[in-house]
Amino acid sequence: MRRVCLVGAGFIARAHGAALRRLKGVTLAAIVDPNADAARRLGGEWGIGAVFGSVEAALEADGFDCAHVLVPPPLHHRVALPLITAGKAVLLEKPMAASAAQCAELIAAAEARGVMIGVNQNFVHHPAFVRLREALVKGVIGRGRFVSCIYNVPLRQLAAGQLGHWMFNSPGNLLLEQAVHPLSQIRALAGPITDLAPLADAALEIAPGLDFYASLTLSLHAERMPAQLRFAVGQSFPFWQISVIGDDGVLTADILANRFFIHGRTKWLEALDGALSAWRTGGAILRDGTRNLIDYALSTLRLKPPSDAFSRSMASTIAAFYQALDKGDAPELDGKFGAELVSLAEKLAALAFPPASSPPAPSVIRGVAAPEIAVLGGTGFIGRQLVRKLVEAGKHVAVMARGLRNLPAIFHDPHVALHSGDIRDRAAVAAAIGEARVVVNLAHGGASGSWEEIRRAMVGGAETVARVCQEKRVHRLVHVGSIASLYLGPQASPVTGATPPDPKAEERADYARAKALGRPLRFHPQSARAA
Repeated sequence: MRRVCLVGAGFIARAHGAALRRLKGVTLAAIVDPNADAARRLGGEWGIGAVFGSVEAALEADGFDCAHVLVPPPLHHRVALPLITAGKAVLLEKPMAASAAQCAELIAAAEARGVMIGVNQNFVHHPAFVRLREALVKGVIGRGRFVSCIYNVPLRQLAAGQLGHWMFNSPGNLLLEQAVHPLSQIRALAGPITDLAPLADAALEIAPGLDFYASLTLSLHAERMPAQLRFAVGQSFPFWQISVIGDDGVLTADILANRFFIHGRTKWLEALDGALSAWRTGGAILRDGTRNLIDYALSTLRLKPPSDAFSRSMASTIAAFYQALDKGDAPELDGKFGAELVSLAEKLAALAFPPASSPPAPSVIRGVAAPEIAVLGGTGFIGRQLVRKLVEAGKHVAVMARGLRNLPAIFHDPHVALHSGDIRDRAAVAAAIGEARVVVNLAHGGASGSWEEIRRAMVGGAETVARVCQEKRVHRLVHVGSIASLYLGPQASPVTGATPPDPKAEERADYARAKALGRPLRFHPQSARAA
């Protein structure tokens, strides 16, 4: 029985844990996270008693054989190296590390200790992509001649203004965070990349001195066939499709819709072939769409395990790692594969993006004289617009947020005071509010996971804000909620701004339930206003 330690107790740890719990011969033995509460909660859910605050403490206890490194990319090298040195097999989340040099050091350490490294490039195991690869190997379209990939997706952090994420710190980081997904698929089909020629679109300045390149077009030469990638993030219509053009047809995997289909020919005359081949291609799309709907329904009713494409890709990647470990063979997605992608991203960044003309302006935590309004969670999409309007009106504004990196120009205005903090931290909330007479709470709470975690963050955070406002005798508290807190079904009266939260919130999904319970009116009855 292989004993596994999860290093990192965040969102992706749940996906790894769910996949591991379905594997035979593997048991979850330990969790490591400097956030003791997060580690204990996750351990409690899964019955894992061995919880540690550091890798060193976990290694000293020596209660595991393999480790999954699930920390942010800049920490991959620092966390993985002592595990490898201690002789533990390691599966790293993508990207393998933050630089090719770090990847090389991890590979050298693994070879010296004789341990296996894997990298979770899970979209190589995406169900539709797996079917495409199988069809290519079988020669369904003859010899493959060219790979074409379009990666056109939204970027949640960009839309929400959460620019403190590591991927926004430099253009190359975005490639390591996002572009390695389609590049891993191209590499799996076309073989090792031998040359590349990128053409980046115009940059967007997302913060003073910080350029963001949302899109580029990339031509690649590889050992088996050439390829082209259209990479674009922050887009409104999500579309991720990869195709292989061959001598006798085209194989296409629609990644986001989890569909695989073939453009081919029949033996009939051209006029009839046009109809028959269209029916065949359309029928394949219809079958996959129907199958996905049925799988979703059965999974929702808990009549089968999660069967969405992401869960299946995670399960397959992790299973392949342990199968290779059992056989003593290197997995396809080993350290060398991961290092190749990181090196490719570095070369691409060097060719596509010019050096920054000036370093990004730092976001300085500062105060202003007697702020009139405090905006909590004020760096997101709504917060940016609100702070801009308040500054234009001549107001002095205090802004509190958990992350203050890469903020837009408005937050560098001398009328804006910046405070780092979380709405669950009473002292931080009190310091940010100061003597302000008006408080606007836009903070979400940053919750995910179990209902208890969501309740603690969203409801507990709203309660903390309301109580601090009450203690400080704030004149007006505006709590910005969500329509998710309302009952939107058939009712006698139309929904307006005065409509109260759903009276049966306990029957709703976790997010809606928390939004309904998070309205602070009962804590600040004289001055609170919910929006």
